[in-house]
Amino acid sequence: MDRQPVFSDRSGLCHSGHAGVSGHRHDPDRAPKNRHRGHSRGQRQAIVSVAELIKSRALLGKVVDDLKLNTLQTPDLFPVIGPYLYRTFKPVRDGELAKPLFGLTQYAWGGEKIEVFQLEVPEHLLGEKLTLTAGKPGQFSLYDNEHNLLLGGTINRIVEGNGVKIQVAALRAHPGTDFSVSRQRTLSTALVYQNRLKIAEAGRDSGIIYLSIEDQDAQRANRILDEVSHLYVRQNVERSSAEAAQRLQFLRSQLPAVRKQLEDAETALNTFQTSARSVDLSIETKGVLDQVVSLDSMLSELKLRRVELERLLIH
Repeated sequence: MDRQPVFSDRSGLCHSGHAGVSGHRHDPDRAPKNRHRGHSRGQRQAIVSVAELIKSRALLGKVVDDLKLNTLQTPDLFPVIGPYLYRTFKPVRDGELAKPLFGLTQYAWGGEKIEVFQLEVPEHLLGEKLTLTAGKPGQFSLYDNEHNLLLGGTINRIVEGNGVKIQVAALRAHPGTDFSVSRQRTLSTALVYQNRLKIAEAGRDSGIIYLSIEDQDAQRANRILDEVSHLYVRQNVERSSAEAAQRLQFLRSQLPAVRKQLEDAETALNTFQTSARSVDLSIETKGVLDQVVSLDSMLSELKLRRVELERLLIH
């Protein structure tokens, strides 16, 4: 399980931690205390809202597509002892493969690797297990679940056949070794990770939530949490920018009326001595001007934060 702390505030999320470890410990005594019950309830509601957004199908669906989590790829292992032998194999040199036991080359015994960069299948093959068999170095064949040949090709090239399109980026295995590959529906995969993703507040009124996820691959778990956090931050900034822009546009539409009020006020001020009374800008007019300035500043800040975030994500 990978567990990472996520800090919730108005600007979004940031997180740190490492896959396969517990993440940062949180000391409840050091959490900020909030004695105002109304504010406390509001903060808890904000945490709930953040959790709902993080676990939304829209966000997790984007994570699935970006990380290609709907493409499953695993080596076929010998029953019972195979997983242990595969996991504990220690190569002496880079790229070394374990010697197949009992002459069973169709199974992976240690050191095998596959990386499917792209896999597209017709509707009737979605969710179906396909078998990719390694051939001579850099070559492979793909079969359906009834062992009918779908296509054959070489790595690092897009290969098409029988409605299937595949690009294998890496393949290291003895000739004849089988790998199970499949293309799942994005929605069903998102629901799987929605159930695996756990969100909990670190401490009462702390403003901190923990994200944790269970996955057989620790590095993949860490990538998932990274992507979830990055997407939430980006969406939150974009949503806030859009809302601020809409409000600013509305207020700017009121500027002609405000200018007219200012002109009227200036006229009234010019007649101050003769009228023996002063005319101040109305509270309403000042309020509109203050909001325009405030929202203009907020929009500039959000745009700057978005640019900075995109720069950080690129690096």
